[in-house]
Amino acid sequence: MNKEALIKEISSLNEKIKLETNNSELLGQRGIVLFQLGKFEDSLMDLNKAIEGGSQNGLFYFYRANCKVKLSKYADAIEDFVEYEIENNGNNGIGYIEDYKSAFSKTTLSQLAYSHGEKIIVKHYGPIQEIEIEIKPITVIIGSTGSGKSTIIKLLHVFRNLIINSELNTEKFKEAIIDKFKMPEPIAETFIRFELGAFFIEYTEGVLNSNISNDFYNEWNKLKELSEKKLKIKDKFPLIKTLFDEAVLNIHTPLYVPVERTFTATFSNYLASFQRSKIPIADFILQFLESFSFARDGVKTLDLPFLNSTYRLKNNVDIIEHNDKDKTAIGLDIASSGFQAIVPLLLIFEHFSKEKDPFSYCFEIEEPELNLFPSIQKIIIEQILSKAKNNNCRLIVATHSPYILTAINNLLFATRVVNTDAGNKEAVNDIIPSEFHINPDDFAAYSLGNTLIADTPYCEDIFNPKTGTIKQNYLDTVSDILGRDFNNLYALHSKSLRK
Repeated sequence: MNKEALIKEISSLNEKIKLETNNSELLGQRGIVLFQLGKFEDSLMDLNKAIEGGSQNGLFYFYRANCKVKLSKYADAIEDFVEYEIENNGNNGIGYIEDYKSAFSKTTLSQLAYSHGEKIIVKHYGPIQEIEIEIKPITVIIGSTGSGKSTIIKLLHVFRNLIINSELNTEKFKEAIIDKFKMPEPIAETFIRFELGAFFIEYTEGVLNSNISNDFYNEWNKLKELSEKKLKIKDKFPLIKTLFDEAVLNIHTPLYVPVERTFTATFSNYLASFQRSKIPIADFILQFLESFSFARDGVKTLDLPFLNSTYRLKNNVDIIEHNDKDKTAIGLDIASSGFQAIVPLLLIFEHFSKEKDPFSYCFEIEEPELNLFPSIQKIIIEQILSKAKNNNCRLIVATHSPYILTAINNLLFATRVVNTDAGNKEAVNDIIPSEFHINPDDFAAYSLGNTLIADTPYCEDIFNPKTGTIKQNYLDTVSDILGRDFNNLYALHSKSLRK
């Protein structure tokens, strides 16, 4: 309609509304015409009345969403785009998704969803001299005991939680690192900065600062609430799926998996007692016990073919059942230390990698190799990498193990071999199935405190982006160390044989 026709339509609707002042359909129709005339405030008033009056016309949500876009109420607009989709049972064509994307791109939250840069910088804190680490979907930190690996993943956990819980202040930061994680008090020279896309949190000169605004949290809370409401139906509706794929892409709930996970076999049934009695157990251990409790209740049975066993939860007791003819069963609390380390880790992954709350998880794992034979280490790292990759989860690993590093390097190299010659794909998949392959763009690896090579920096990036694999000289150094004593002994032995 041209402007003159729209004005006539408004006059006609005005006369009808005088006779039926609460007619939702008439109010909605007038709201649409007012929108087309560019009178967005008036249009919004009519569309609000129509929808609040009980109208089921999905088109009213669509126009109200576009009104809100015109009035810079972007997060509110997204909510209406979703309602429009649901009212029309997902059969809306694709035009409205472009309208939604345009609205979302203008939100403060989009700066996070559309950005992928994540980094932590630490100077003069605990064992850390100075580090700058770029975090990728899969990040591995290797180093000797006391080099600062655990400090880094604990700090990353703290910063993610501060953002998620809107607790960006110095008091909450110190409470988290000192009370929850039992980490040292920062000194005067301590500098810590966490970057997530366009946002940052920075601790310097004893104060925590951030550029994350209230607008961010207003939008985030609105979209988070919307996501939670629509979670179960997201696969049916393209817009809601888009909302999940983009709006929550880089928001990951941190889940810390400590080396103390071996205690869960003994203490998992006593969590409530610990909390009531206020027994002085570190908060992060209690939190892991709680996560383990959710996981075991959710999974109940977990096959462990590489250990010829099955985990089962029977009558609230953790059982390891050996797959022999007698089906011998023992309690996890009296099983080997390897079982006690591996079962909590795999249960946590099995449950939470598939769970959205509504966001995916970032798993922060200390020593996945704990108490495990090298061949089992390889299987475990392949399993958790696969689950993380296939469920849009992030993974940060702190390890001592060169076997873990070598196993990961093989997964990276498999990708390189296929990318170099697609004809090798089937043969490569026979060696390492494609579900385990790692995209080098999603990977980072760092070595801390390496004193084995002269003039090596405290924090060294050991990933080679040109080859898409871990730097060969680092892997060679590890191999040389393992073989050096043998070679020296063999030289002496050979010399003796020649006498």
